[in-house]
Amino acid sequence: MLLGTLLATATACAGPMELMPPPVVVRDGIVDVFGDLPPSYRTAEISVFYATDRAPGDVAQCEYSGERGDVLRLGVATTHFGEADWDFEELARRSAAGDTVRMDCVRAEEFGRLWTTISPTDPERYAAARATRSPADPIRAPAHRFAAAVDERLAGSVEPDLYVFVAGYNTTFHETVNRIGQFGHFVRDGVYLAYSWPTRGGALGYVEDAQNGALSVRNLRELLIFLAQATRVRRIHLIGYSAGAQVLADALLQLRLLHRSDDAAALQRKLRIGRILYPAPDLDVMYTRNLDLDDLGDLGQASTIYVSRDDSALWASARLLFKAPRLGRPDNALTEADLEKLRGETLSAFVDPGQAQRSAGRGDRFGHAYWYGNSWVSTDALLFLRYGLAPADRGLVRSESGTYWVFPENYPERLRDVLWDLERRLPEERAR
Repeated sequence: MLLGTLLATATACAGPMELMPPPVVVRDGIVDVFGDLPPSYRTAEISVFYATDRAPGDVAQCEYSGERGDVLRLGVATTHFGEADWDFEELARRSAAGDTVRMDCVRAEEFGRLWTTISPTDPERYAAARATRSPADPIRAPAHRFAAAVDERLAGSVEPDLYVFVAGYNTTFHETVNRIGQFGHFVRDGVYLAYSWPTRGGALGYVEDAQNGALSVRNLRELLIFLAQATRVRRIHLIGYSAGAQVLADALLQLRLLHRSDDAAALQRKLRIGRILYPAPDLDVMYTRNLDLDDLGDLGQASTIYVSRDDSALWASARLLFKAPRLGRPDNALTEADLEKLRGETLSAFVDPGQAQRSAGRGDRFGHAYWYGNSWVSTDALLFLRYGLAPADRGLVRSESGTYWVFPENYPERLRDVLWDLERRLPEERAR
């Protein structure tokens, strides 16, 4: 059973993929995402910025390998949606209706290295990176050109926010770019960045991938520091999916410890971290208690964690890792103290997608990809990441125990009231 689950989930996508089902607010016409867009957004392509410490392949063709690289590379990729003969109106109509729409990362342009990740194994560059201070210096200029490109995109956004996606185990560079690009397709605003750490995949590659993730933590930390210091981004929102949750959580922990004496307000000024989403996090439950001890919650504005008792991939992960229950499927690992803390939480919410999966599908046959494969859950993720709405304001309700937030059976109907209230409040919030 364990090996079978790992083998079945170890099929990474290196080429064209299918676009996720439309969020229910788009599918049901509650929100017209594609109707009133500036010309620059009425296109079949989405620009996705990226940072990767994979070894490069044919970069122009959007290819990086699963092998470890020795530095963090920055660039911008392009995901194309639909067929070559579709105009934007046909793409919009088909994707909103939930028709099959292909998407693929069709090209990439690498700007260069982030100088703070150059190691002593490259002594000449390492020495130069520490000797210079000017953004115009050749060793730093590529990263600053990358930051300028991010700022250019931010300047054309209604909400000048950046969304950073950290993918999970056995995910190719192509797939990482496409996964966050599809959210950009259904939002058509803001800037999206794929953080693609090296994963080789395969059923027996899980442990090796975990080691690669550990080596990527410092690079992600340095990227977040650079983005906060070198761009005009208002907020940096973070998504740590599956095993990517471990990479993200460890990077945030390092940031918190580097700024140990700062309170939450100071951290917001320095790092500008906004909302943090953990869909199906492959994190040891006990490890997350340690994060609480180091005040990790001070870093962001709010967090949402999706947990499912039907997640077969996390069941397999827990058994592979000495039966250590995972945060995305905690089973009986939460103590009464944990549950009581959850009942009183205002900034951190645990969301159970059970009713959404019963009503709108599992997302995949393993119940692990529901956060983008289920139209109810993807809607909730978008409402949280884009607008920072609390669970009750997103149409969710408390479970009978009061521990989790759950989807009511009439969730699609409730969304109309949610969006009406949001439309009324947004002008006031943006004015502030």
